[in-house]
Amino acid sequence: CVSVITVQVEFVGCFNDDVPRSLPIEVGSGISYFGCALACYARHYEFFGRQYDKECWCGTGATHTNYGEANEGDCNCDGNDIGYFKQCVYKIPDGKFTPNHIHIGCFADENDDRALPDRQTDGDGSIEACSEACTDNFYNLFGLQFDMECWCGRANVDDPYKHGASNECDCDSLVNIGMNVFCLFAIGKPEPTSLPTFSSIPSAVPSLSAVPSLSAVPSDVPKVG
Repeated sequence: CVSVITVQVEFVGCFNDDVPRSLPIEVGSGISYFGCALACYARHYEFFGRQYDKECWCGTGATHTNYGEANEGDCNCDGNDIGYFKQCVYKIPDGKFTPNHIHIGCFADENDDRALPDRQTDGDGSIEACSEACTDNFYNLFGLQFDMECWCGRANVDDPYKHGASNECDCDSLVNIGMNVFCLFAIGKPEPTSLPTFSSIPSAVPSLSAVPSLSAVPSDVPKVG
C-alpha cells in the first residue's frame, strides 16, 4: 500500500547558471512549480530549479552554487520569465528525500585495465546523467572520470577498487574529475510508486512512502594512505 503525504520544500535561493548546467538534468520548459517539483522528486533528486521561460532542471545539488548566488531581484520566481541564466533553486528536506545514488569515494584507474569496464557516452557530462544512463542499462555502479566520462559496472562482478584508493578526484567539478582517477557511486533501486497529489501551497511537494533502497555497496572499500 502506498500512502501520499505532503512535505514543505525549502527555497534555497536565486543563483547564476551557465553551461555546463549547475543542475544538469533538463526536464523541459513551460513547466509549473508543481510539475517541476514532482518531476525531480520522482527521479529521486534532492534539488530542483526553475529559470528563464519556466525551464525545469534537477540535480543532486552538489554543484548548484558553482556560478555563485545572483543579486537580489534577479530572479522572478513566480513569473513567466524567471530570469536568463538565473535560477530559483529548491531543496527537498533530508528526512523526505531518498537518493538514487550514493558517493563511495575516489579511486585510481588505468586506461588498459578499467575498474569499471563499460563506457556509456549517453551519461557523459554530469553525475546525474551518468547515474541515469547506467541505471537504464541495469548497472548498479557508476563512475565519472577525466572530462566527465561516464563508466558503468556491477557489484560482485567488477572490481572498482583494483587500482586502489586516491585523493586526486575533484568530484564537485562540472568539467573535469581528474586524470586516471574516478569518483565512484552506487546506484539505488527505485520501487514503483502511485501518482501523488499536490497541496495548494506553492511551497509543497508530495512525498511517497515507497522509496528506493540502495543496492549493496561493495565491501572492503580501500582507504587512501
